[in-house]
Amino acid sequence: MGRVLRVVLYVTVALAGCARPCAEPATVPGRAAPGGPEAPPRASAGDTTTVGACPSSPSPPEADDPTGTLANVATAGHQYYRRSLYGKGWLDLDGDCQNTRDEVLIAESLVPVEFESRSDGRSCKVTRGLWLDPFALDGSPDPRVVPANGAPSADTVRGYFTRAQDVDVDHFVPLQNAHDSGGDSWTQAERAAYANDLTFPKTLRAVGRSTNRAKGARDPSRWMPPNRASWCAYLRDWRDVKRHYRLSMKDDERRAFIAHYQEAHCTFE
Repeated sequence: MGRVLRVVLYVTVALAGCARPCAEPATVPGRAAPGGPEAPPRASAGDTTTVGACPSSPSPPEADDPTGTLANVATAGHQYYRRSLYGKGWLDLDGDCQNTRDEVLIAESLVPVEFESRSDGRSCKVTRGLWLDPFALDGSPDPRVVPANGAPSADTVRGYFTRAQDVDVDHFVPLQNAHDSGGDSWTQAERAAYANDLTFPKTLRAVGRSTNRAKGARDPSRWMPPNRASWCAYLRDWRDVKRHYRLSMKDDERRAFIAHYQEAHCTFE
């Protein structure tokens, strides 16, 4: 599913009320097309990161547990989180001068983006576009839906951003949470791959800067989006990222997830 379509689905849901996947060792492309996992990856020749087989896993969740994730277990020899364990920030995986942040901004903008002017004419750093943060209650009106001679409605002023500097690219499951949920057993290469993963469309997303700064490394027991209409979509994608990478949930995280799920009357498989 493409990133733009995923954003539209968030709005639809709101209005309607590794450890990595266990498999044989695989080679993950450094970059996927904006169309999502069903679209052919766009990666330079030889631009790959090898993901190893999964370590032994804790017991699977109960059948009636909506989190659908693994129980948290103590890890022998746990390595405490440091940002440097996950690489040196955003990488340019395919050498096109657009790093992971720019790739996400390009893929998720609802209009063609603009780039910073360069003497060599290359399109590298994104400066403007139109991004929707479905979790936010701030932002600017969407110029495509606000009438020129009328005031914007409440629905059109929430969560739209046009300046790239007002947008962060969020690790949906924050690096520190991923680390404490199983990432501490990954190799350095696997951690850097997670931090820059464009192959699973829910791993990274463009959100308002204030949303990302408020969330920080917090899980659903300590932070939920201010836009309560987005809670079900948020919980679903939190679960999906955890399941995709076979990351566990701490007890308080799981309890909060289930409480929010029930409070928001969520229904998802």
